[in-house]
Amino acid sequence: MQGLVARVQTPKGEVIINALVDLGAEANCIRQFWATDNGLSLEHSAVKTVKSIEGRYLRCFGKYNLSIGAIDNKGDSYFSTHEFQALLSLEGYDIILGFLWLRSINPDINWRNNTFTYRKTDPVEEEEPHLEAFDAVTEVLAGAKAYLGALREYLEKVISKGWIRPSKSLAGAPILFVPKKDGGLRMCVDYRGLNQITIKNRYPLPLISELLDRLLKAKFLGKINIRDAYTRIPIREKDRWMTAFRTRYGYFEYCIMPFGLANAPTTFQAYINEIFADLLDQFCVVYLDDILIFSDTLEDHKAYLITVFERLASMHLYIKASKCEFEKTKISFLGYIISLLGIKIEEDRISIIKEWPTPKSVKEV
Repeated sequence: MQGLVARVQTPKGEVIINALVDLGAEANCIRQFWATDNGLSLEHSAVKTVKSIEGRYLRCFGKYNLSIGAIDNKGDSYFSTHEFQALLSLEGYDIILGFLWLRSINPDINWRNNTFTYRKTDPVEEEEPHLEAFDAVTEVLAGAKAYLGALREYLEKVISKGWIRPSKSLAGAPILFVPKKDGGLRMCVDYRGLNQITIKNRYPLPLISELLDRLLKAKFLGKINIRDAYTRIPIREKDRWMTAFRTRYGYFEYCIMPFGLANAPTTFQAYINEIFADLLDQFCVVYLDDILIFSDTLEDHKAYLITVFERLASMHLYIKASKCEFEKTKISFLGYIISLLGIKIEEDRISIIKEWPTPKSVKEV
């Protein structure tokens, strides 16, 4: 698509590019790969997303300072530097010149030949504001200290274990916090942007209905939860930059597989199935990091537990004792209660539906 012809100065020299002038654009934007190909230096940007013309929010990967050249109204050629937000794609253009550029330069655009000239004027000196009756006050939102404390605690933990490392990646997913059952906060990385462009691993997760069929006649049950299960899967060195996330304490990237990646569950399921391939459906079933052992006698149950423990130890996998149960005739597994009387859904899973008020209007329906 033919846009405005613009001359820009890059570390590799002067380049002619195709620019789109968009009065509605909230920021000047630049195509990420074009910028890196031409040797521009990426900087951290306070702008995290830019709204597209379709109303979608596009992730910014940083900012670049780019010098744009033109002819002023006196016929002299010169360059002026502007800030551009880095996006993956600009639909056929190298840069988008938005309202900020139009307002600061106030160019004369020749729409017939797609060129422009500057109305060069002397810069206006900005005066310091004269406010005596008011002082600017910056207050910290209530609870912010708790979030920062949880963030610092998490970073110290995972850095010490070698799970993450400082990053200079061009990517940088945002973080968020979710409440734990014990009242604490769990830091999570929002990988929705990365997941949208990830080729999905089609390895099947077990059907819960099929797993439960194996347990219909079991008399003794045991449940094992693998501690920090996903951390046993390393990420390939060349792919680690894609897991980068940004915090107020810097950029970091994962060395091991974190929660939140689209392919994390299927990758771990394939890994754990390979470990227990000869034991599956014989006396145990596995769903991600949960293992259920079933048997007809208590003696068999104990022997099966030892076999499973030895298999886990051989792969340097450890259990989370607080989530394990042994030698049970009734047990909770994947939202179901399993016993000699049969299998039923946990009561708290259906109580919400039972207690839901009857709709009294079309809106409530």
